[in-house]
Amino acid sequence: MKEISNVREFTGDETAKPIKELIQNTAIDGKEKIVAYLKSFKPDCAAGMSLTDEISGEIIKAGVNGYEDGLYYWDTRYIYHFEKYNLKLNDDFVCYVLERGA
Repeated sequence: MKEISNVREFTGDETAKPIKELIQNTAIDGKEKIVAYLKSFKPDCAAGMSLTDEISGEIIKAGVNGYEDGLYYWDTRYIYHFEKYNLKLNDDFVCYVLERGA
């Protein structure tokens, strides 16, 4: 399966960009559709951790759940940071979702 974004703080991959370099000032076209897509799946796993806002450092009163659609995988951290901070998602994933139709 493919990642929807490669974020150092989420993956532990030291070659990945830190989240602050992946935050965009403006939302991408189709953001609402992508958020709806990400939230349309039931979690298939849960991590024993609380959601942390990686920009503010605030602990959010929510757990971290994992999701997948058969091709891509993501978790609650990606949804939260994309929705709140316009986290850059991989172009192939964005195209995949937007090309799926309404």
